[in-house]
Amino acid sequence: MYARVTFTQIAPDKADEAESIMRDVVLPMMRQQKGFKNYCSFVDRASSKVISITVWETEADRVASSQPSDYYRAAIAKVAPFFMTPPVVENYEAEIYS
Repeated sequence: MYARVTFTQIAPDKADEAESIMRDVVLPMMRQQKGFKNYCSFVDRASSKVISITVWETEADRVASSQPSDYYRAAIAKVAPFFMTPPVVENYEAEIYS
């Protein structure tokens, strides 16, 4: 599996709204993408820092999900207004155990 890890900082008074948009709007969009497996986020409310992780079946699926497309542009448009800093994106091969 392959993961995209995104680090950003959001407006402190917008954390709940951003979380709601991700859960109710962006996550359903992600679930429709080929190879999507999972999403999780970690929020430090004191600093407003956020770490978001998406997991994809193959590296090709992960790459395709970040290419300019209707899905990608729509997803970014939904969350970008909450960013206080530009997102930093890193990609990893993932080992997931449950």
